[in-house]
Amino acid sequence: AARGFESKQWNDCLFNLLASTDVEICFRGCVIVQNMVASCKDTAEKVLDTQIMEVLQALVVKANLDSGSAQPNPVLVKVKGVCEKTLEETHKMNIVRTQHEAVVAEDEEEDDIEPWMRAPAAGSGMVGCQQ
Repeated sequence: AARGFESKQWNDCLFNLLASTDVEICFRGCVIVQNMVASCKDTAEKVLDTQIMEVLQALVVKANLDSGSAQPNPVLVKVKGVCEKTLEETHKMNIVRTQHEAVVAEDEEEDDIEPWMRAPAAGSGMVGCQQ
């Protein structure tokens, strides 16, 4: 009976690809993540429940920094494109929020917080306190 590939360390495998100093390997890792995210929302949520989203964002920053060099790496340009498309797709799936959306949601959550109960006034007969 043929057995398919099974990995309990899929997260580590993806991190190794994304963190590779070889930009071609890194690019391939980005494409794998993009395909996993595009496959279905459940898989996308599992993938982004790790720190992979932060790694994709860091790769975009790295590509942006490289774009200012005398000879930008064309593979990093492709890495940036794939990372941005992947992050865009997760946003459309409502898995991730933009920074602005996160701030708005945080403000709305603060409105739902119950008001603090006032602290008892000094000398109001707190049990166990000596006056």
